[in-house]
Amino acid sequence: MSTQVVSPKQDVYEQITQAVIEGIESGAGGYRMPWHNLETPVNASNQKPYRGINSIVLWAVAQKQGYAHPQWATYRQWQELGAQVRKGERSTTVPAR
Repeated sequence: MSTQVVSPKQDVYEQITQAVIEGIESGAGGYRMPWHNLETPVNASNQKPYRGINSIVLWAVAQKQGYAHPQWATYRQWQELGAQVRKGERSTTVPAR
């Protein structure tokens, strides 16, 4: 029996792939992906929109979790804005630039 070592980079790609697959499998309804009804994800701290694969990942997570707002930020950014992350919330991994 062999053990496969997964690097953190591979793990991120696997998470992203799985999120996209789950989004597609949840139903397209009229040839539209479920995240097409969501607003473009933006960074709550600087209001810059996310781009590329990060948008797709955050759309998929928002759809799966039922988030109503498109704002995303790190824990520290939420603290700086005077907000508190709800107990039990987990982070979402996006690829590093």
